[in-house]
Amino acid sequence: MGKWPKKAVSESSHELAQLSFLVQVERACVRHFPALRG
Repeated sequence: MGKWPKKAVSESSHELAQLSFLVQVERACVRHFPALRG
C-alpha cells in the first residue's frame, strides 16, 4: 500500500465511497418502491 501514489489511493477510496453511496440509494429505493425489485 505504501508504494502507491497518494493520488491513486485517494481516487480508489473515492470510488469506493461513491459505490457504497449508490448501494445505499439502491437499497432505499427498493425499500420505498418494492415494485422496482423486478
